[in-house]
Amino acid sequence: MFTNKQGAILVIPIIIFCLMISGSLCQGSAVENDDYSRGSLSGLQGVYVATRSLEPEIEKRGLSASAIKTDAELMLRIAGINVLTKEQWIKTKGGPVFYIEIDIIDGSIITNALDHNLYAFRISVEFNQDVFLVRNPAMRVLSPTWSTSYLGVTNSLPRIRSKVKKMVQRFIDAFQEVNRE
Repeated sequence: MFTNKQGAILVIPIIIFCLMISGSLCQGSAVENDDYSRGSLSGLQGVYVATRSLEPEIEKRGLSASAIKTDAELMLRIAGINVLTKEQWIKTKGGPVFYIEIDIIDGSIITNALDHNLYAFRISVEFNQDVFLVRNPAMRVLSPTWSTSYLGVTNSLPRIRSKVKKMVQRFIDAFQEVNRE
């Protein structure tokens, strides 16, 4: 039988592997924060912020999708980026969406030997907008044109929230780099 420390040493790589697999199966794009993808942010009039819901148990422990969304909206506004309401977004050409997705696996899901406050997590921050297919210009799809992601393990939900803020800042930096006046 494993002690807590031995169990954690064996289980943490399993948790990270599970997050990597779930992320690779769920994500539709491997766009990153490079010169090419940053160029897709040029000339934007604003963005709509969307977040994926978190598990109810994670929300009960203090990390909520609504708080993540509020953090992102505030940071974007302070940086001078127009944050669109859903109604404005629907009317905005290009359908610009700033999307935050967080997957969190509680260590207790894998084994009872682990502390319930150990979390493996994956954060994906994407900018999505309408694109047209070269082979069929009449076909318009919402697709990521800029993204960044992070995979980690922590014992603190506030650290996950802090990491999301750093990733939002990466978007702000990329946006400002291509939208200097």
